[in-house]
Amino acid sequence: MELVEKKNVLISDFMPSISYTGNMRIGVYLDTTEPQHSQAKNFSTDILKRSASIWVSEFLSNIDIM
Repeated sequence: MELVEKKNVLISDFMPSISYTGNMRIGVYLDTTEPQHSQAKNFSTDILKRSASIWVSEFLSNIDIM
């Protein structure tokens, strides 16, 4: 089996310029072996946990609309 390089790839070979994101590579473009990946993942998860009381109730109240 041939391994494929997945760095800077989300869905295809397109990646927006890092100047668009403030000269930082965002989490979805980081390979799981990079140290910044776990930092970005932990930050994102923490933000979701902290705001869960808001977004979960909004989601549940609007799920029937979808």
